[in-house]
Amino acid sequence: MIYCTQRKIGVFLPPRNGSVSTVNAFKSVSVTRNKHSHINYTSAAEAFSEIEDFSSYKFYCFYRDPVQRFLSTFKLLKRSNVNYLLDKFFSPEDSKAALDTIKLEKYNRLVNMAIRHKDEYHWLSQELKDKLESVTIAQALTLISDVHYSRADKTQMGTFTPQKHWMDHNIDLTLLDFANFENQLKFLLSQFGVTVDSVPSLNASINLENDQQLTLEETNIIKTAYQADYDFFASKGITFP
Repeated sequence: MIYCTQRKIGVFLPPRNGSVSTVNAFKSVSVTRNKHSHINYTSAAEAFSEIEDFSSYKFYCFYRDPVQRFLSTFKLLKRSNVNYLLDKFFSPEDSKAALDTIKLEKYNRLVNMAIRHKDEYHWLSQELKDKLESVTIAQALTLISDVHYSRADKTQMGTFTPQKHWMDHNIDLTLLDFANFENQLKFLLSQFGVTVDSVPSLNASINLENDQQLTLEETNIIKTAYQADYDFFASKGITFP
């Protein structure tokens, strides 16, 4: 969450909705207090109750097509949390083998463990890659309510958590369209008195070796799993293809 006590503005950061790029864009905004954690209003109000009252704040939050967000999340875990998926769907031994390989590769490249995590998938053995690629959409959707540890942020995060977790609160909230991310982020920065010519896109999904188009059945499975999000967005006049 990002918030500014002077302007009484806050920004929620759902995972895979441009949160890394958003936080990076605000690094030069000295009046903003940056909290790179994916907490929602309820958690923020509780965590900061002794230092800040958010009841009068104006909030912003990026929203994203639930299907595209799910696919981005799935790629993220295959890319930078491979040991998590291997542990969930295969064995602790596979998870350990993957983590040992990643540690060795990063040590050899003198790369800090907290950064450059986009390459993890490509460092794995073909056997482990094949196992990751065999994880189905239906299996991945069982992780919606799961919480895992993010080595990059050093926080617990529910990457698959439906977006209404951050948006469905009785607060003054403006939703920003992730599909128009650069312009919407410029608008958001302007609310903090900052004008920029361009904003970088960080932590974007990468292509994996066996990327394929979703089947209609897979798309419908994802939409069903995120029906609560679709209902919430529909109530705000937001629809997706």
